[in-house]
Amino acid sequence: MGDINKILAKHFSDQLTVDEESVLTQWKKENPEEFLKLESIWKNTKITDHKNLFDVTEAWTVLDEKLNKESQPKVRKLNTFSIKNWRIAASFAVLIGLSISMLWFLDPNITMQTSQSVKTIVLPDGSKVTLNKNSELSYPKKFDDSKRVLSLTGEAFFEVTPDANKPFEVSANNVLVTVLGTSFNVRSKDDNYTEVVVETGKVSVDTKTDGTQKIILTPGEKGIYKNSQLGKENNKDKNFIAWKTGIFVFENEPLNKIIIRLAEFYDASVVVEGNVSQCFASVVFENQTLNECLKELQLLFGFEIHHEENNVIKLKEITCK
Repeated sequence: MGDINKILAKHFSDQLTVDEESVLTQWKKENPEEFLKLESIWKNTKITDHKNLFDVTEAWTVLDEKLNKESQPKVRKLNTFSIKNWRIAASFAVLIGLSISMLWFLDPNITMQTSQSVKTIVLPDGSKVTLNKNSELSYPKKFDDSKRVLSLTGEAFFEVTPDANKPFEVSANNVLVTVLGTSFNVRSKDDNYTEVVVETGKVSVDTKTDGTQKIILTPGEKGIYKNSQLGKENNKDKNFIAWKTGIFVFENEPLNKIIIRLAEFYDASVVVEGNVSQCFASVVFENQTLNECLKELQLLFGFEIHHEENNVIKLKEITCK
């Protein structure tokens, strides 16, 4: 019970990890009525502001008022969920409130994880982060007076609230990205490769290990850390935030590269059979399904689409025009 208390507390304070979300989903299946009533009490008693110290006395007072109202005679059919069970759920809600308070004071950081969906997060300073699938972002519940520091594994797009007195720093594997107010994308999939693309404003990128390598990026530029070297180049990838917008624009792109980008975006396994080195396409996909995208490409190249076992899609009999 202690573990589920903690997991429920993190659920109501939006701090669940992927593993904890799986545990909660199973618990909800086994206890659907309890969860719905608990959620109802939690919302109606207005004790969800976990950013402040949880006041147990106040919580009990509010809950008692609600329960007393529930116990008063009313001209309606009684809910089968008894007053006794309401009180049990109410006690549960207070325990969760206490758990949230403990989480708040014992762990000063928030860690957000994604698995198969993109998530938008609003930071304490009002900055917005869009976290790509299979990524993790850690940041303090409250930024200090000198700077705003976050840690990223995976990929995210940042829209930073300007604050000249508080630099915004993103730590991603071996590089540190520093800005005052801008929007940029960071992709960091392993220790040996990180890229930063600036959309607006100006960004500083330097190596964390010794700080001897440093570059300044402006809109349209990309910083790349690879093989322990940090460099920059013009960003030629028009789809660097397609994972966020759902819009892909390909202009005379090789078919194999188009398929790779689509497969990555849709978490699919797509196998191209045959020589496609001479296949190029100019096409735009806007918030379409993978099947719709492949159907459009099929019109261009006449291939056959085969759905195999284990969700593998094979493209056969490709004809380059």
